[in-house]
Amino acid sequence: MGISIHNVSKTFGNFNALQDVSLTIPSGKLVALLGPSGSGKTTLLRLIAGLEQMEQGQILFDGEDTTTKSIQERQVGFVFQHYALFRHMSVFDNVAFGLQVRSRTERPAKTEIRAKVRELLRLVQLDGLESRFPAQLSGGQRQRVALARALAIEPKVLLLDEPFGALDAKVRQELRKWLKQLHHALQITTVFVTHDQEEALEMADEVVIVNKGGIEQVGSPVEVYQRPANPFVYSFLGRVNTFTGKVVAGEFQLGALRYQTEDTRRWNNSHVVGYIRPHELEVAPVSGGEGWAAAELTHISMIGPLVRLECKLIESGIPFEIEVSGEQYLEITKQVKGNLYVNVKQMRLFATKESPIQLEEKNHIQSVSLAVSELKA
Repeated sequence: MGISIHNVSKTFGNFNALQDVSLTIPSGKLVALLGPSGSGKTTLLRLIAGLEQMEQGQILFDGEDTTTKSIQERQVGFVFQHYALFRHMSVFDNVAFGLQVRSRTERPAKTEIRAKVRELLRLVQLDGLESRFPAQLSGGQRQRVALARALAIEPKVLLLDEPFGALDAKVRQELRKWLKQLHHALQITTVFVTHDQEEALEMADEVVIVNKGGIEQVGSPVEVYQRPANPFVYSFLGRVNTFTGKVVAGEFQLGALRYQTEDTRRWNNSHVVGYIRPHELEVAPVSGGEGWAAAELTHISMIGPLVRLECKLIESGIPFEIEVSGEQYLEITKQVKGNLYVNVKQMRLFATKESPIQLEEKNHIQSVSLAVSELKA
């Protein structure tokens, strides 16, 4: 079931939740709506479901206009963030609810409902728990009951609103893998909302980046992470360093720090912002020559198998982060006698409308902010 969204807008009072949004969701795909709080992603999901009415636009399922249809008519399964299970009902009755409330002509026989519920409980790995009540289940189990209930009506589209938001980290990781496997087995068009970048990149076939009521970028996890369309996407998808400088003779320059590729040449004589992920900087105990800049190490954090080095450029005081493996860190610390030296392995440039004076002020503010944080520490 493919979904086409055309020029959709939605307001709540004076607040524009969505503004002229268009999007195509391919049939059978697992799609993430990713964005910060208040970006409009949940509103878009609820409009697809028919739980909200839009001011303008169309939503089509396989080419059929569903704009005025209810959630039941759209044959949508919806899973809420906080499960929304009936506390007074057993697991069996919660899953069977959507089938039992159908009209007499459409309601399956009791034996069919029983068989369907047991099949779904096996599918979501809860067989044997049908007589328990929600209060007797863990958070992960309740979420799977909610998913089984949504699947019981055999939806054409499955919609999930922050499905793992109320769960602890370990359970979230387990359910991500499980849900992805379940989706690939069932091949139902599935759209889920999340503000967790790791969750979206790990699970989704396609990621839709939503911000301020509009869509910033649509693409595979690899595309949006490695080829972000704009500074917002770059900054939102993981940690990033920003360096403001100028391209001279096709080379990005910020003091001793230099970087040159085919991409930098098109920005010649322009003031730009260079975006660099922490792993895209090279660090060494001694300078490697031209393009390397001296840096002071200000803080060290252990992040699982990685070591995060918080540094600042000696020349300008600009703070930045580098991530290296534990082995690399030990090797560097064996040799370092004073400052570290950094070099750019990869950088993405974006234009800035700021003047050279504003750029200098920004670099100064970054330096002062770092100094203040060091004094507080």
